[in-house]
Amino acid sequence: MTIVSPLTISFIAFACVFGGTLAGGFLHIKLLGSYLDEDAKDAIKLGLGVMVMMSALVLSFAHIFGKKLLRFEACSAYADSR
Repeated sequence: MTIVSPLTISFIAFACVFGGTLAGGFLHIKLLGSYLDEDAKDAIKLGLGVMVMMSALVLSFAHIFGKKLLRFEACSAYADSR
């Protein structure tokens, strides 16, 4: 099992955020004002809300998994020392 370094993960996360920012800026330039009526704005808000909730779930699951992994490693290290 290969463990990815935290620096690699941070670079990947930065690239995703930066790419999303560039894509949003490009779409903002390409979309005309007539496409951004109230219904479209509501749909965008709903989509962003779903994305925020999914990212919060993923981060919380990663946090819980990390805590359990550290607890398991601490228990196995204690058992090995006995």
